[in-house]
Amino acid sequence: LWSQFCERWQEQLELIPLKEAGERIAADFDRGIGAGLKNAFHNRQHTAEILCCAQVLNLLDLTSTKPVDTESHMLLLLCALIHDWHHDGGVNGDSFFRLEKIALKAAKPYLSGLSLLQQQKVDLIVRTTDVGGPHQFARTALAYQRLCARLTDADERPPAPPAPMDMEILNN
Repeated sequence: LWSQFCERWQEQLELIPLKEAGERIAADFDRGIGAGLKNAFHNRQHTAEILCCAQVLNLLDLTSTKPVDTESHMLLLLCALIHDWHHDGGVNGDSFFRLEKIALKAAKPYLSGLSLLQQQKVDLIVRTTDVGGPHQFARTALAYQRLCARLTDADERPPAPPAPMDMEILNN
């Protein structure tokens, strides 16, 4: 599915690292690596279904009057691919982002070709898949907004630490 969904982006050089990261992860999924075999729901079939849902959202977006950029479409697909990667069969419980951190840690070596900004976007998008509640989503969205305000694609420096007041807002 990954290759089929990414066919139309083959000639865009700036998207090659995203495409290649997805190809390597999808190939490992096909080999059974990280496919969530310990869980009756979070498995390869679930991942394929979520990947298809993400592609439908991308296609619907293309019909809008102001579609988002192609990179955002690719990031959505990549995050759909890895959101439950290496799922251990458990639940997050009181530990926010436990399962998402497992997926992100497993994906990290595959994401090394992405810019810092792209890696941060992947991290934040995957973390929003924790169903811990709207407050968690709001925190993630706020962090994402602040990150985007500080970085550009050409900026490989880590973002400056938030001001004390900002940190207080993020921790609430």
